[in-house]
Amino acid sequence: MDWTAIGGITASISAARDIAKGLSATRDANLINEKTSALLEQLLKAQEGLLAHNTALLQLQDEYFKASEKLRKLEEAARERGRYSLVELASRHFAYRVNISHIGLPILYKAVCQYRNSVCSQT
Repeated sequence: MDWTAIGGITASISAARDIAKGLSATRDANLINEKTSALLEQLLKAQEGLLAHNTALLQLQDEYFKASEKLRKLEEAARERGRYSLVELASRHFAYRVNISHIGLPILYKAVCQYRNSVCSQT
């Protein structure tokens, strides 16, 4: 037996094994790259979905804020309207007067003093 030939064969097999490992690693790296690419694509889709969701959420929050503000103004207007009543001072002459029933006790005296005064008049 030629030990030199056996050493050469062993070296060749070892080199082939190292090349195969390298090719395997390259194949695995390619698979990893493909899977990473697919994963990144799915993450981008998820981000797009979240962006659309956040846009819809902000729009709903804006609508809610506007509706709440409108409701607050309407309730305030209703309270303000309840404070006054339309009375006819003379024929076809109207004015608003303060309703005593809608005023609290601390300012009852002030309301009684201005009860007979007209806030505004219409003809």
